[in-house]
Amino acid sequence: MVGRVSSESTVPNSPIDEGRLLSRTAELDFAITEDDQLAFANVSGDFNPLHLDADFARARGFSGAVVYGAMIVARISQIVGMELPGSSGIWSSLKIDFRNPLYVGETAHLFAEVIHYSEATRSLSLKIKVTCADRAIATANALVTLHAV
Repeated sequence: MVGRVSSESTVPNSPIDEGRLLSRTAELDFAITEDDQLAFANVSGDFNPLHLDADFARARGFSGAVVYGAMIVARISQIVGMELPGSSGIWSSLKIDFRNPLYVGETAHLFAEVIHYSEATRSLSLKIKVTCADRAIATANALVTLHAV
C-alpha cells in the first residue's frame, strides 16, 4: 500500500491547520488479498461465495472473487483517520455508490479531496473516488467533524 498527502509537512496525528484544509488531497493504492477476504468473512460472518470462491463468482458472470464493499470502506476509513484530517476527525456520514466490482488481487487507487470546510460546524466534506485501471469502482462523499486536539 502506498499513500500520499498533498501537504508538505503533514503528520497524520499532528494538529490541523484548518485554514489549509480546503482542496487538500490524499491518495492511496491498495490491493485486497484472499487472506484479507477470509479475515473479513470471519469477523463479519458473511461467507457469501461470491467473495471467497473465484470459480463460483466466475460461474455467475464475474471475473473472479469480488472484494467485499466493506473492505473498500475500510480504506476510506484509513484516509479519514490517518490523513484527511487525521486524528482530530471523526466521520459523521458516508454515502458510497459502488459502480463496478473490484476483484481480489487487483490494485485499486483511492483519491480523496476536501471540497468544503465549515468553520462554524468544524466539519469538512470529502469527495472520494476509487478506481482500478480505467474502471470506476466507487464514488463517495464523506462528512467529517473536527475535534480539538
